Amino acid sequence: MYAQVASAWLAFALTFGLVEPPREQLARDSHAGNLRSVLLHLVVEDRVLRLTFLALCVWPLTTMFAVWLLQKHWQGQGIDVVWFGCLWGALTLVSAAAGKYALQLEDRLGAVTMLLMVGLAPVVGYLGLGTFGAVGGVLVSAVFFACRGFGTVVLRQALNRRVPSRFRATANSFASLGFRGGFALTAPVVGIALDAWGMGTTFVLLAVASLCICLGLLVPLVLAVRGMSHPPPDQEPTHSSHQPCGEAVASSSVAAAEPSR
Repeated sequence: MYAQVASAWLAFALTFGLVEPPREQLARDSHAGNLRSVLLHLVVEDRVLRLTFLALCVWPLTTMFAVWLLQKHWQGQGIDVVWFGCLWGALTLVSAAAGKYALQLEDRLGAVTMLLMVGLAPVVGYLGLGTFGAVGGVLVSAVFFACRGFGTVVLRQALNRRVPSRFRATANSFASLGFRGGFALTAPVVGIALDAWGMGTTFVLLAVASLCICLGLLVPLVLAVRGMSHPPPDQEPTHSSHQPCGEAVASSSVAAAEPSR
């Protein structure tokens, strides 16, 4: 406990050494106008940015519910609660490592493969949790943490590179608000399903929901990124098919000439 408190205060102390880079400021005479311009930029002007923003609002739910239910699942598998702290710490390290190397892996695999991987991994994870025993269940748990590390970094990078610095923080706050609002609305439904049908059925339902999110948001985003990577024949190509999502989604040349709507 004391180590956790000390590490938390250490992180807080380190924030005093952070220096915000210079950036353009939003006008302060019209908050309503600023809000309108931010929302128009996020959800109207560019199809790729719109899908990226919506994915950041909705996709994290696919892994969040696993994080929410894992300890209850471990108890049902007979894992002693004394091991929960060690397991959780190890899984958190998996997530941190995935986040650290996410962009390098995206460079190697390409944006399309990376997006499909983070979209389908929760589906496989939920089905695995409902299938394997204690040891297999713990290993499958790592899928969610790795997926969370990969997907969050890739999507945040894509959003940040396409949003002007003057309202980048606001755009990220909107994405976080969308996720938290989605969790507040759907968590009671998951809880009711868990009480009514048990853990196994709930995992299957979450796998189906995760697949729907993948098909409804990430697959359209993949198609949009591929469309930017393969411009029409009369337009000079600007991207390779394996270009990172952050660069493909942040392309100013294609978006400035003809924003995808």
